[in-house]
Amino acid sequence: MKLLRTALGPCKILSAAVPHLPWLGTTGRPLTDVSEYAKVLTYVNIMNYDVWGSSANPGPNAPIGDLCKTSKQPQASAQAAFNQWTAAKFPANQLDASDEMVLLQQEEVKNDDDELEVNFLNGAHPNPSITAPPPTPTSASIKDDGEVTAQATLTSWWGQQIPFYEIVRAGALVKRSDGNYGQAGGFTMGWDNCSNTPYLFNTAQTTVVSYDDTWSLTDKAKFAVSSGMAGCFTWSLDQDDGLTLQNAIRKGLGK
Repeated sequence: MKLLRTALGPCKILSAAVPHLPWLGTTGRPLTDVSEYAKVLTYVNIMNYDVWGSSANPGPNAPIGDLCKTSKQPQASAQAAFNQWTAAKFPANQLDASDEMVLLQQEEVKNDDDELEVNFLNGAHPNPSITAPPPTPTSASIKDDGEVTAQATLTSWWGQQIPFYEIVRAGALVKRSDGNYGQAGGFTMGWDNCSNTPYLFNTAQTTVVSYDDTWSLTDKAKFAVSSGMAGCFTWSLDQDDGLTLQNAIRKGLGK
């Protein structure tokens, strides 16, 4: 890496996408001192996403923290990653927090009775009744005469990652007049206070989607600022609903 920096010169941006924990050393454990890497890298981009992936045991894929101290992966969050990398002597002002505006996980969740298991999130959701404010009815969910439009379906995405704009296109989320998104198409929106992330579920479709939205992304950006980090990076811009999520991140950064 030193040779690469020498070849590129001091003005080129040299960055690395990294996991929540510092790189593994020869012992197979995370390094405790990565300060030499900081001398040649401009930034490291912490990949705080895909924590649980798409499965029948879903969880928050981009948690801001283990806020209830109940997560089965407490080391995998934005706050934990910041602490782990700075403890290994990587400067905070060379760390970028990730914002997953893009690849939202789709899960099929069933119990033994073939019914939806709503109390999910791998121990990180003690109160499934907590929900975000419902959206104001729009033409995307209710017609002018009061007739409900066709219900949204996401079953074709079972076990896959789904771009944010596809959730909107399917009608499971609708953009509101305030620029935020609300539930639609038969899906219910919930909020996991333990990871500070939203989720959607549809009991009839035995479907749960854990994702990030304008609220959670703004909070992650604010966390980056308050922690003295360099900023945020996103994966990826082409998955946004226009520039809505990107603008939420910029707002959180004070841009």
